[in-house]
Amino acid sequence: MSKKTSRRRRTPLQIAWFGFAILLTVIFIGTLFLVPDSTTVTHNAGGDLEDIDFDPVSTVPPTQVQLPTPNPDGPQIELTDPIVQSNGLFQVELPDGWLPEQNTYQADFARARITSRNSTLFSVIDVMIDYGINYPSHAALSEDLFTDSYFFDAWGAYDGFTEISRTVDEQVVIDFSLVAVDIDYLGRQIAWLNNDWLHVVRAVVPENNPDLLDWIIEQVPPTLIAYEDTRSQPANITAFADPQQRILLRYSGWVFQSGSFGTPIVLENTRNDARIVARQIEETQLDSLEAAEAFVAEQLRDNIDIQSAQVTTRTYAQGYMVSYQDRDADGNPIAGLAVLLNVEDENALNVLEARVPANGIDLLSPTVGAEYGNIMPVADSFGVLPAEGFRQAPSENPATLAETFISNVERYILEQEAEADE
Repeated sequence: MSKKTSRRRRTPLQIAWFGFAILLTVIFIGTLFLVPDSTTVTHNAGGDLEDIDFDPVSTVPPTQVQLPTPNPDGPQIELTDPIVQSNGLFQVELPDGWLPEQNTYQADFARARITSRNSTLFSVIDVMIDYGINYPSHAALSEDLFTDSYFFDAWGAYDGFTEISRTVDEQVVIDFSLVAVDIDYLGRQIAWLNNDWLHVVRAVVPENNPDLLDWIIEQVPPTLIAYEDTRSQPANITAFADPQQRILLRYSGWVFQSGSFGTPIVLENTRNDARIVARQIEETQLDSLEAAEAFVAEQLRDNIDIQSAQVTTRTYAQGYMVSYQDRDADGNPIAGLAVLLNVEDENALNVLEARVPANGIDLLSPTVGAEYGNIMPVADSFGVLPAEGFRQAPSENPATLAETFISNVERYILEQEAEADE
C-alpha cells in the first residue's frame, strides 16, 4: 500500500519540471499556428507591418537567375534615345539593355511612371513623377514623406529592406539593402522637387555590383526631363511623340487617323468634323507676327482671311498662332488655326493646322463657342521635344508652392504695413 502511495505522490521539484514540460509543449503547438507571412521587412527605424497597405505597383524585384559577375573595368554601357512617357508628361534615357515593362499614368497615385528591367544584369530602374507633392524643402520632404510607411509601399514586392544611409542636399538620396528570394540587392532612390512635382529615380542591382548602381544614378537622373508645358493640361490623356520631328501632341476625344515618325500626324474629331495635321517643315524659321501671317496666307494656304495672330511660347520653342477663315473645294466656310513653332537648333518649323467647318469663327477668340472648344487644348499641347543630349539638373532645394504661398502672404503683409505707415 505504501508503494502505491509513493508512486502517486510527486515531490515539489518533480511537479515543477512536469509543469515546465507541459508549458513547452503548449508553446511548440502554438507556434505551428503562428507562422509569419513570407514578407518580412527589416529597417533601421523599427516599425510594424500591421495595417500596412502595400502598393500593388511597387518597384519590382529583378528577375531571379544566376547572378552575373560584374565587369572588372566597370559598367561598359551607353544610354539609349529618350523614351517619352505614354501620356507625354516626361522623357528619360535608359541604359542599353534595360527594357521598359511599364509605361503608364497611375491615376490613383497621380503618378507618371516608366519601369524597366535588365534580366541579364539583374537590375531594375524605376522612373516616376508624382504630382501634387508639396513640401517647403527637401529636408521636409525627407522627414515627412520618405518614412517607413512610404518604403513599405516602394519595396513591397521584396522580402525585406534595410535603409543604409540618407543624404539630404540638392536631392534626397537614400541607399537600401534589399532581399528577394534569398538574393541580396542594393537599392538607391534619388528624389527632388520642382514645385509640386516630385521626381523619383530608383535603381536596384545585385549586392556584388555597386559600381553599376553608381553608374545608373550618375547617368539616368539628369535625363529625366519633365515637360513643363503640361502643367496646365490634364495628365491622363493620350499623347503622340515623334523624336524624329521633335513633335509632342497631347489630346483627348480625338481619333488618331495616321502618322508615324517623320511623317504628318493626323487627328480627326467626329463631334464637329474637325481635323488636325501636325508636321515639320525644314529650312524654315519665322521671326515676327507679320512673317507668321504671311507664311499662313502665302505658303500654308492661299486666298484666306487672317482673323488674328499672337505670339506663343513653349519650354523648348517660341512661335506664333494664327487664325484664319477659308473655304473648302466646294465653297463651304472653314475656320482654321495654325500653330507655328521655331525649332531653332535645327532650322526647322513645327506646324500644327486645325480646320473645322464653321463660318465667321475666330478659333483664337476666348469666347469661341463650346462646339469648337476641343481645338485649343490640342493646339496648346503642341510642343517641341528637347534637343538631343539635353540634360536637366535640379537646383538646390527649389522653391515649392508652399514657399511661394508664404512669400506672397508676407508680401501682402508688408504692403498693408506700408499703406498703414502712409
